[in-house]
Amino acid sequence: MRKLRSTVAAAAALAALLSACARSEQSAAPATTSTPAPATHAASTPAASTTATSTTAPATASAAVVSAEPIAKSTGKPVLTMSGRIASTNVGQKLTLDAAQIAAIPTSTLSVYEPFEKRQITFTGVPLADLFAKAGVDPGATTVVMQALDDYQSSFPVAEVAAEGFLATAEAGKPIPIKAGGPIRVVFRASSTLGKLEHSWIWSVNRMTFS
Repeated sequence: MRKLRSTVAAAAALAALLSACARSEQSAAPATTSTPAPATHAASTPAASTTATSTTAPATASAAVVSAEPIAKSTGKPVLTMSGRIASTNVGQKLTLDAAQIAAIPTSTLSVYEPFEKRQITFTGVPLADLFAKAGVDPGATTVVMQALDDYQSSFPVAEVAAEGFLATAEAGKPIPIKAGGPIRVVFRASSTLGKLEHSWIWSVNRMTFS
């Protein structure tokens, strides 16, 4: 009988030991499954750096604005005021130019048929593309409204008028009188699209507004 009790006691002790081992293995299991968690956070780190890289995009957008050289204030009587989407200004948010400042821009001479006077006239003038570049017209500007001394206005697509138009400063080598559309006026080559439209020939232009 004692031998049987000893055997039973040994079996009970063995069962208790096995049960303790099982509980120990189960309690250790969560530590094993939790270890991948740090790896998950580490994997998300590159995504954050990718997003940070994309924040440099605005720098590209700012490059769209023309960086024009500074222009001094007019010392003579201003004959042209430019405003709106331009980068170069000398009076508040506007750019004013006198006759000498416009004449300082390289000029071209062209002979055109003037539709109102109905005769061929030789003008000296500044290509509008060069004038717009001097003012630092924003490449995103699409329209320019030109106004004359008598408040007459006409609007043009910026790209088209820049490619075809000239700001005339002299007629037959002499200053253009007011009665002939001076002191400055917009003219076009006869072959140009805008030149075929009479409303494009603005006399005595004194304002240009870009939008």
